[in-house]
Amino acid sequence: MGAGYSLGQRIREVRLQKKLTQTDVVGDYMTRNMLSKIENGSAAPSVRTLEFLAVALDVPVSYFLDGSDREPVNTEQLREIDDLACMVLDCEGKNLPALSLCIRARTRLAAGRPDAALSMMEGVDPVNYPEEVHNDIYAVLEDCYRLKGNYRLAYEYALKRLGEHA
Repeated sequence: MGAGYSLGQRIREVRLQKKLTQTDVVGDYMTRNMLSKIENGSAAPSVRTLEFLAVALDVPVSYFLDGSDREPVNTEQLREIDDLACMVLDCEGKNLPALSLCIRARTRLAAGRPDAALSMMEGVDPVNYPEEVHNDIYAVLEDCYRLKGNYRLAYEYALKRLGEHA
């Protein structure tokens, strides 16, 4: 899916990838005809409608808005990854808890939730972990701040991450 796709085209493509009909998506929220108009570009959805469509299609709202070429998020896979990371977190081992948190934070980033990822990483101080996991922690923090639009902090974490290998 290219960056030139319209909002309606993005909605239609996700719906078709998930093998859903327009009727499946709209439920009782709106008419099938209205979704058809949104998909063909003759009507624009309200923010509330866009949020509804994102939930109905199981993708983050940002997927429709950011113009990226990424695939829709498979939230079931993300839940499985998150469950596995929780199991790792319960294991003994000096690096595993930090790496587990990084994996869990990445699932939130992949779902378009940088605030949730960042709150998960709060209190994770690389100084408390062996050097071999510093890069992972800094990379997650860099991505969190980049996705939140705080490029100054993203840049600072990128420098820290790169400094580990200098």
